[in-house]
Amino acid sequence: MKLIIVGNGFDRAHGLGTSYVEFAKYLKKNDIESWQLLKELTDYDCEEDRWWYQFEEQLHDMKLENMADAIEQAGYDFRIRCEKEEQEYYTIEYLKIVFTPQFQKLKKTFCTWIWSINRIIDNYQNRAKDKIDSIIMEEDIILNFNYTETIESLYGRECYHIHGTSFDPIFFDVDKDTYMNRIVLGHEYENEIEDDKYEDDFHDCYDSEGLVNIEREYRKIFSKKCNEIIAEYPFFSVLEKEYESIDEVIVMGHSLADVDAPYIKKIISIIGDSIPWQVSVYNGNDKEMIEKVKMFSPHSQVTTFSL
Repeated sequence: MKLIIVGNGFDRAHGLGTSYVEFAKYLKKNDIESWQLLKELTDYDCEEDRWWYQFEEQLHDMKLENMADAIEQAGYDFRIRCEKEEQEYYTIEYLKIVFTPQFQKLKKTFCTWIWSINRIIDNYQNRAKDKIDSIIMEEDIILNFNYTETIESLYGRECYHIHGTSFDPIFFDVDKDTYMNRIVLGHEYENEIEDDKYEDDFHDCYDSEGLVNIEREYRKIFSKKCNEIIAEYPFFSVLEKEYESIDEVIVMGHSLADVDAPYIKKIISIIGDSIPWQVSVYNGNDKEMIEKVKMFSPHSQVTTFSL
């Protein structure tokens, strides 16, 4: 039995436009308000394709202190006078009115983009399918980091979508609002936000308490709580029951990036660090991928292949 780990390169090998650069194009065309918000919060860096290469990391490092500029660009004038400091502040109430719904809208647009891809998967049975058909066996356990249903639609196999998908009965209800809230997008935050985080640097133009509360709201929408997912998602309990049958790990289209390291470490803690790995490579990054596997599983034999 194999453990198969699937990432975004799997979908792209089938010709699906699932890169975050493609999402940027979709966002700019279909949700101009969220696009403008991102421009302000990123100092316009999001207009460069390279910014989207690590979109989840970028969400983690978002410059929420740029919200004043974003408010002004949106045409709002929500400053009030603070008599004690004789300064104008953006109040917590106004920040919530403007930004919490806008962050939710950005997430909803992301979910809508996923739905649009899921609807066309059946049209993308290309050269990659024959090779993958020979890899995926009926008894294999599949951990899928993608939001799309490519494996279900093209290969007729069930898999564990650790960050969610549109019709995962284990993790989601059917209605779209619940789906939006359950889709996991973002990066794990190591520390809680301190109440006085913004007091020293931004006291002259913000209600600092408001910024802290908005950042907390933002983290609810764009965060990846890996430890909670590991504790609650059924994949890991299944793996603990079946680990003695796992004789190989195959990675297809997953970069083994730091953002997902907690999951990989947990997998190694269950199956051990000596099982052979096969890892798909892209643009000649064989050495890089082998080194990544060795960081997690130092005693494993690692080979590479192309999708």
